[in-house]
Amino acid sequence: MSLLTREDLVGSLFFPQPVRSPPPRDARDLFVDVEGARLHVRVHGEPWRPLVLFFHGNAETVADYDDVAARLTGRVQLAVTDYRGYGESTGRPTLQRLFDDAVAVFDAVRPLAPLAPVVMGRSLGSAPVWHLVQERSAHLAGVVIDSGFSDLDAFARRRGLAPAQMLADERRVLDPLPKAARCPVPVLVLHGEDDSLIPLEEAVRVAGACSAASRTLVALPGRGHNDVLLDPAWWHAVERFLDERTHPLLAATLKERPLTSPFRVVVDVAGRSSVHDTDTLDAARAYAADVRLEGDDPAHTLALVFDARGARRDG
Repeated sequence: MSLLTREDLVGSLFFPQPVRSPPPRDARDLFVDVEGARLHVRVHGEPWRPLVLFFHGNAETVADYDDVAARLTGRVQLAVTDYRGYGESTGRPTLQRLFDDAVAVFDAVRPLAPLAPVVMGRSLGSAPVWHLVQERSAHLAGVVIDSGFSDLDAFARRRGLAPAQMLADERRVLDPLPKAARCPVPVLVLHGEDDSLIPLEEAVRVAGACSAASRTLVALPGRGHNDVLLDPAWWHAVERFLDERTHPLLAATLKERPLTSPFRVVVDVAGRSSVHDTDTLDAARAYAADVRLEGDDPAHTLALVFDARGARRDG
């Protein structure tokens, strides 16, 4: 039986936590029906904000990220999904179901936001994120990998399997490096320097596979596998990355006027904002340049260009 479909790996690969918890204020619980299961997704934040879809680590549930969401919802919506058997999700997990379910959840939550989502995965959650890079790259704004793996032999040994038992097809499906090499959007990789479960070298390897122009690797000194979120540098890196993909000034305009054109120029003069949407990048940049040159108050005038993924394009 393939490693991808074996249910007997529950206990060595998966550690389901069937925990129920009420959503906090300003959050809502959604359920996505898939073959053989119903998946729980908790969405935090206002619907007009850009979206981050988060895949948590093993032995975690959506409720473990209620506090994290409280710090991010000033910038984005945060949607956290439970795998089969975790939280309020039903069914039994396998690696193949993990990947298939990630696509189903992504397709279900993507319409909740006005821009392409950022996808983020921690530890085990890095695997479905790289699968989404392969399957939904045209609809992503960015990728964040926290404490993810890239050494398949080490992955197998941690699961009590001999690396030689992994078939070529299994390696092709699981290996993040080819997916990282083809990733068309910016990638942020975060990892504790003292991680004894998944060594920092695995983060270096996956970051190195990404395009040099669009990758950022943040190594956190003195941090292991489960305490990286306690580091202010983790928060600084994540918040900066999200602001570059989903700028607060753009997000504020989406509340009043959803983006329907490929490009938007957001003009802000002394705190007063307006927008101009265009079909081409050249037209957007030309409009922004005119605003900067002819503005009534050039010292206090911003004219920023964004694309439909939420990325800055005025540079």
